[in-house]
Amino acid sequence: MVASKSGMAKFIHQCILVQLQHHARHRLPTFQLIFVHVIESLVFVPFYDDQLLAFMVLILIWLCELFTLISVRTPISIKFFPRFFLLYFLVFHIYFFFYSYGFSYLALSTTAAFMQHLILYFWNRFEVRNDKGWKELQSGKRPFLTG
Repeated sequence: MVASKSGMAKFIHQCILVQLQHHARHRLPTFQLIFVHVIESLVFVPFYDDQLLAFMVLILIWLCELFTLISVRTPISIKFFPRFFLLYFLVFHIYFFFYSYGFSYLALSTTAAFMQHLILYFWNRFEVRNDKGWKELQSGKRPFLTG
């Protein structure tokens, strides 16, 4: 069951990526696409008892996905950013499920602060120093990893 959810998530991510690329190539507005993605993501809201917390988790995930899609270009960032992202969210979920009446919003705020640190660290340490990445950004090319 976990494998089918993982495969389904990858399929949905690829579909959204293809749609986003299509909208970018043809200069179509992306607001409707993003809005539909957020509404479809609300399917995962019943996973949490608190709908506001679930929506905030989805927003945080979506912002990190957006950073990955737009800014992550160097091989080291492509390799390690998702791993640290997973680590931070794993720590949040371990706390959330072990302490069900704990400080969930504070834990999410702390996770968001760590995510911001992670984004800024990878941006300043690897992406800004990469001249090739800036040339790829200007030419519209971006190396994609699949798998």
